[in-house]
Amino acid sequence: VGGTGKTPVAIALAEQARRMQLNPGFLSRGHGGSFAQPHIVDPHHDAAKHVGDEPLLLAEHAPVAVTPNRAAGARLLLEKLGCDFLIMDDGFQSARIHIDYALVVVDARHGIGNGRVIPGGPLRAKIVDQLVFTSALLKMGEGIAADTVVRQAARAGRPIFEAHTAPSSKVTLAGRRFLAFAG
Repeated sequence: VGGTGKTPVAIALAEQARRMQLNPGFLSRGHGGSFAQPHIVDPHHDAAKHVGDEPLLLAEHAPVAVTPNRAAGARLLLEKLGCDFLIMDDGFQSARIHIDYALVVVDARHGIGNGRVIPGGPLRAKIVDQLVFTSALLKMGEGIAADTVVRQAARAGRPIFEAHTAPSSKVTLAGRRFLAFAG
């Protein structure tokens, strides 16, 4: 459901799209947001309580349309902003929009939990049922917890990729004051 590394992957895809002379845009439901109509996120003026925290982060890299109606958001990005490469961070179950390529990201340390569907587990749908719609699987990080789903995807003929996250730059912490929080 969350914490697998989908957002860093989405950002990396947008950056790669730009290097390929494409104009990327993000579609988001804006979990925690309050817009009923499609809204283009302004990272300098919008608040997380209105658009969601992930869309604010994504908006630093490419335009983000926040809306419960992904088809309307896609039209806005394509027709009004000239985007030609749309990325749905957390959009695998969006049946109302055509998906050309579905990259499923799995955390190598946590895998898919107990393999059960919500509310009994972390999954939104059974893995075996979703492999039909999966173009490829990306195993994020180090660990063996994802190996079962990796084997299932490989048996289904899906390409398997591996990636790791790392800080983009070194920060000197000596002599600085910090406040750490989570949640």
